[in-house]
Amino acid sequence: MSSWRDSVSDGTLADVEGLVRSALPVAQKALEERGGFVPYAAAVRIDDEVEIMAADMSAAIPAETDVVLEELVTDLRDRADSVRAGAVISEIRLPDSNADAIRIRVEHRDGVALDVYLRYQMVGAYGEVAYSSPVSEPGTPVIFAR
Repeated sequence: MSSWRDSVSDGTLADVEGLVRSALPVAQKALEERGGFVPYAAAVRIDDEVEIMAADMSAAIPAETDVVLEELVTDLRDRADSVRAGAVISEIRLPDSNADAIRIRVEHRDGVALDVYLRYQMVGAYGEVAYSSPVSEPGTPVIFAR
């Protein structure tokens, strides 16, 4: 069976995998320290730097998760000319198993769009988190949609 990795350039592969590797520890640290996190975004800029971006949380009433996710996507779309890849990271409950997971919706300007899921379970004392192996599936382009 062919993987998405087989159909992309080495540069695209490095951008996508590097973005996931850079974005995931932020979520894991928040889960371990606070038991959860507000959705955030990350991008690989044209200058090869990875940037982590938070949503504008200045409103007096916290926004619904869907509103925050849309704001992050809009921010990444607005930066599409200056980034090669973008990702939106959030907590979800997987409908098939009712398991908690970190979801990374990652997209590259070369056309790759993936949803990466890392299931987790809070175990033992506060701050202990058990993670499963990440799995990915094809995603829907929303940042660099053509």
